[in-house]
Amino acid sequence: MPKQVNRIPGIKQLPTGMWQARLFHDGGEESRNFERQEDAERWKRNLKSELDRCAEGVERKKRKWVATFIDESGVYTKSFDDVDSANKWMSRAELAAEDGRPIDSESARVTFSEFVVEWKKGKLDITGKTLGTYNSQLKLYLLPAFGERKLTSITTSDIKKWVAALVDDGVGPTTIRQSYRLLHQILLSALEDELLARNPAVGIKLPKITTKAKEGLTAQELYALADECGPHRSLVIFLGTCGLRVNEALALRVEDFDLGSKIVKVAHSWTTDEFGKKLRDGNGEFIPGTTKTGEAREVPLDQNTMELIKPLLEGKRGRDWVFTGANGQALDYGFFRRKYFKPATEKLGMKNVVIHSLRHTTGSLLASLGAPIPEVSKILGHSSAKMTLDVYGHAYPAQTAAWMDKLGAHIHREGNS
Repeated sequence: MPKQVNRIPGIKQLPTGMWQARLFHDGGEESRNFERQEDAERWKRNLKSELDRCAEGVERKKRKWVATFIDESGVYTKSFDDVDSANKWMSRAELAAEDGRPIDSESARVTFSEFVVEWKKGKLDITGKTLGTYNSQLKLYLLPAFGERKLTSITTSDIKKWVAALVDDGVGPTTIRQSYRLLHQILLSALEDELLARNPAVGIKLPKITTKAKEGLTAQELYALADECGPHRSLVIFLGTCGLRVNEALALRVEDFDLGSKIVKVAHSWTTDEFGKKLRDGNGEFIPGTTKTGEAREVPLDQNTMELIKPLLEGKRGRDWVFTGANGQALDYGFFRRKYFKPATEKLGMKNVVIHSLRHTTGSLLASLGAPIPEVSKILGHSSAKMTLDVYGHAYPAQTAAWMDKLGAHIHREGNS
């Protein structure tokens, strides 16, 4: 398009023939399209005038006029469609504060516990197990501290003191961080709902977590433990060899195994509702959910594992469960742990060994054999190779030294050739 002479800054004609007006201001930038240039000019002129008329504490955000009033009782905020309404609200808020009357704001009346009720109703994207964890954190750590507080009265200083109190009470760093993340998430949602002017949970220093290297079992320990688990010997060896999460393994059906291609497809995992009960379909049948990452993966099977699994598949149909209890239904994780696994570890004197240790056995042994990090990550179903490296990097020291020897030899050889 030829350059237009005397074109008004911030207004241009689009290829469609429409006129676009754009205005930059403290809250960002805005643009609107009009059929006539005169309308575009008028819109821009009016918006600039409204910006100039903003009372202190009123700003333009996301095409709304947001008024924020702050006093010693907290932060109050409200959104309006026009600047005059926002200015009037600010005036009323200032007069109310001077007279000691409540500030006219919805957010001034909402308590943390009241908002949590509504927030939970919107959490449709999380599993029941996660919601159960949230309920526990709310009950133990968040509601006792903030439940009766008005949302707008919670300050960054309050949250810092809350974290310090948890540390003094001996609450572990991991639990504190998880509870803080939940608090941050709830307050962020309140901010997005325009009940807060800012998230007071931002900028909180949290206690550091001292991570321990995830150690698995040796092959000898794995087989000794499996032998002690009696009828579920195959499950223990399978978990230690293939690295599935226990509820992924217990959700496997016969049709998930392809012995011809030597793979098992891992697409489901047992999950629970917020009360710890397995989920059921409309017919009352238990139904597994997705994997932890929400993605399916295929895990290769070695010949020994295939021979181990074959007897568990014989005489069954495709939809039948592979690992079952005495009733023929899918083996329950809690029952297996209490009845077989825990007594076996106690008998063998294996301290700090839990079912998840079998998954670490796979990762640690693969790492010690020099398996590439991306392959270990793929087998274990980690969300990223970085996570695998963080967890099992310690198992690679000999491999790292070998590669450094190769690099040094290469440089010496090439440099002196």
